[in-house]
Amino acid sequence: LSPLLELQQSTVFPTEAHKFLGVLVDRALRFCKHVAYPLVKGTKWVAQFKRVMRPCFSLSYCLFKCLYFSIAVPSFLYVVDIFITPVQALEGRKRLYGSVGAVNKLARVHRQALLIMTGALHTTAMNVLEAHTDILPFRLLVDKLCQRATVCMCTLP
Repeated sequence: LSPLLELQQSTVFPTEAHKFLGVLVDRALRFCKHVAYPLVKGTKWVAQFKRVMRPCFSLSYCLFKCLYFSIAVPSFLYVVDIFITPVQALEGRKRLYGSVGAVNKLARVHRQALLIMTGALHTTAMNVLEAHTDILPFRLLVDKLCQRATVCMCTLP
């Protein structure tokens, strides 16, 4: 880390990351610390939705889907265009490029939400859940949010 900053009688100690407009920014702009933050946020939201989806409340599938996409997704994918590079497969290459690890970690929250939404078994394949609920795969959902943010920035005066 950098040296201490002395201002009159007070000393400012350096930190590994600083929260700026809701994003944890570190010195190398790696966003490793920030990826853990939306993962915890999304897990908390899905846990709350699981409580609401208990049989005694009997929340419908359509209402849960609306709640998930209007509350949880914007909450844990806030400024996703800043801390995630969209995942892409280049021609002639086997590896995926972009923020593959971060997208895979955040996709766990999406999977939990789909399992709660459908009431399916934990061994159900993800592509079956997405097809059954008519929801985009998580990689494409991240791409959609990044594209929306890019279009919004391009249309600013």
